[in-house]
Amino acid sequence: MLSNGLDVTVNKPAEGQEVRVDATVTDPAGNESTANDTAHLDTTAPAVGVEITTDANNDGQISDAELKGGEITAHVTLGEGTAAGDTLVVTDQSGKEIFNGLVTDEMLSNGLDVTVTKPAEGQEVRVDATVTDPAGNESTANDTAHLDTTAPAVGVEITTDADNDEFISKDELGDGEIKAHVTLGA
Repeated sequence: MLSNGLDVTVNKPAEGQEVRVDATVTDPAGNESTANDTAHLDTTAPAVGVEITTDANNDGQISDAELKGGEITAHVTLGEGTAAGDTLVVTDQSGKEIFNGLVTDEMLSNGLDVTVTKPAEGQEVRVDATVTDPAGNESTANDTAHLDTTAPAVGVEITTDADNDEFISKDELGDGEIKAHVTLGA
């Protein structure tokens, strides 16, 4: 036992509680020595959420009307189990860190607003947030949307106006029906 130590199993405390192990050794002469070690049981991951706020109707598409100011923004929320001092990392679709720092009381109350790098037209916007507590428990959330700010092309031609003079004559009206041809672009 002296050369290899002694392994013992102790009762697991409730989540967040302290576990303490005390050891006392006494030699034949009655001399006593003690030691102890403590740790807190923390197996609960903090909570995090992400919403791309520019995608106002949350349909997974960022339209020209939603992009208004040209910036894409997201809101990160920190929920139950998250505490000031936990580490928060927020990245965009390219893996670029938008935020990397410690959670503050302000963030716990109001979340964190971030500006996201705008991708090329038709590409995906992605925001990932990971919060990690000092025990190493982590939680991740993300939100995605596609940037679609180009209106579809459409063309209309009133084919009954054969000479395209913006008047439909009696001869052009023929059978009495006004016809048009609609084309859609790519």
